[in-house]
Amino acid sequence: MNPPTLSTWANYYMCQWDLYVEHTDFAKNHPLVRDNEEGLIQYKQPNEKSYARFREMMQLIDCVILDVQTLQYKPRTLIASFMYMTLGKYFNPLHVLDPRIDVFE
Repeated sequence: MNPPTLSTWANYYMCQWDLYVEHTDFAKNHPLVRDNEEGLIQYKQPNEKSYARFREMMQLIDCVILDVQTLQYKPRTLIASFMYMTLGKYFNPLHVLDPRIDVFE
């Protein structure tokens, strides 16, 4: 039996995110999701936007594996931080608080 890899954790967390966003009323009605022009931000759906997000996430993981310093972190922590970063890119949470703020400009 092999220990879970970063890709295994990434797939698991992305599937869990998709399920959470699809089936939870709190997530569907949250201002970040409701006011987002792209609709639901998902990773593992059969469409081009989801595939692009999935690919972006996996490319970040591939990049981080090259640095030996990442071994000091738990794999789940790395995946969660990359998901936080990529979701923040699409949701831009500070923009909801103040429309003049755009973190990714």
